[in-house]
Amino acid sequence: MVLGDQSAQRLGVNAARERVWPGGQWHVATGILKPNELDAAALVGWLQAAKHLGADGTAATVYLRAYPERVPDVQTELMTDLVARAGVQDP
Repeated sequence: MVLGDQSAQRLGVNAARERVWPGGQWHVATGILKPNELDAAALVGWLQAAKHLGADGTAATVYLRAYPERVPDVQTELMTDLVARAGVQDP
């Protein structure tokens, strides 16, 4: 589990490899993010999220980091993939 800066502070985690108890299950903090918009986040892998936290495969928000000059390419690639997965024809 990777914790946002504020999440780590709230949980009393100061370094990687400390155990945390979110969602009624023990996890090991594998890292702490530098302060940014994910400060209050706790990021887990898909298998752990599905098995222990009741994740159902839907995402309310997707975060992505890209070099500024590559943002248009990334947007195009994501839209192409999302349209294909949804089975919608591109207008």
